[in-house]
Amino acid sequence: MTTNIKKNFTKIANCRQRLEGREPTFPIEYQKRRGEQEPSPEMPFTVDNQAKIKPLSYRELRVSFERLIRFKSPFDKIERVYREIIIKHSIEPKINSKNFRELNFCEINYIFKHIWDESVAVLGEKNTGNYGLNLYLAFEEMKTFSAGNFLKSVNLEASSEFNDAEKLFMAYKMDSPPNLQGCLDLLACNNDLSENAGRLAWLSNIIDKEKLSVNSPDLKEKLEKIYLQACNYRKKTGVLYPVELLVLVEGITEEILLPVFSEFAGVNFKKNGIKILSSGGKNQVLRLYKKLSREINLPILMLFDSDASKEAEYIKNSLRSIDDIYVIAKGEFEDILPDKLICKTVNVHYRLVGKINLFEIAGSEKKSHTLMELWKKKGFGEFKKAEFARIVADNISKKSDMSEELETIFSIINSKIFKSF
Repeated sequence: MTTNIKKNFTKIANCRQRLEGREPTFPIEYQKRRGEQEPSPEMPFTVDNQAKIKPLSYRELRVSFERLIRFKSPFDKIERVYREIIIKHSIEPKINSKNFRELNFCEINYIFKHIWDESVAVLGEKNTGNYGLNLYLAFEEMKTFSAGNFLKSVNLEASSEFNDAEKLFMAYKMDSPPNLQGCLDLLACNNDLSENAGRLAWLSNIIDKEKLSVNSPDLKEKLEKIYLQACNYRKKTGVLYPVELLVLVEGITEEILLPVFSEFAGVNFKKNGIKILSSGGKNQVLRLYKKLSREINLPILMLFDSDASKEAEYIKNSLRSIDDIYVIAKGEFEDILPDKLICKTVNVHYRLVGKINLFEIAGSEKKSHTLMELWKKKGFGEFKKAEFARIVADNISKKSDMSEELETIFSIINSKIFKSF
């Protein structure tokens, strides 16, 4: 979609007049420097009252709303959520995978809004013109994802002052905004709010009181105030959002167990906005870091098994100042779990089948291999890391269930959180 972005970004910049009260010039100059013709201010693709669409069902609307508010780059959402809905629900004119690529951002926003708002209206929620929720979510995305870096990624020469990029991003988000508030109200009426949607329902009352408007001279101040209240709500309820730190790990074991250990380490992941992402291996962690470090403003901590020491050393030269790496001293994550915790876990869960003793796992070089053999020997069935991690999670009950190396990891996580505030 990058080529299309370069060719058609001008119309988003034209929306800056809503925020600045003047006509923008920079994107047009950008095109002139490359010998391109100045684009027409008219919308080449329109959706009128005769356009035919297939409204989203309640279930489709609920799932799509969750996808729109989850932790994902706003431009990934265009490529996935917006694209999927437009292709699936446009009838006449019909948008397919090929001609979707010809649409610019403003056209995509315009068509998506038409389909979304009609779907919400069919289900009983009219558009009241309240876009405060859209403004706040755009601001939250901007705090998390780098609008400035996005502009650089499409070779647009943004001003060195982040405020210009910020204005451009907000203009894009508020060009033909969909009726998110109506959808949220619909879900609330059906007592069908997820944890994240529930926090937005709570925040919407504060947003309404602030009377947000793109033309308000104190808009950013108001949004910062709401964001602070969102963080306080997260600390009280453990709702995770807004996210403050990313932890990238290799496997499912870390993804399951680190949040559970965090409750006893004094760094509760959800209350502190720590999101953990498992990648499936050391190379995948590196690829994910390279992608995310260009997209987000948040600090990132990478956690590697010991066999990734060379890769970790290599990536150190590319780390941002806010990021960090931790390499397990020996083995993989299962190897830093206390032997006593493993024995307790297995003996509680499999007490009717058999039990294991400390000497059977103590000193083993790779615990996952040892456990695999023990599972066969004791008749526990096939050893699966994810299943084992969930069993361990159920048996973590106190801080002493953590090893020294786990405490070291959480000490680093705690320091990253402290720096981010």
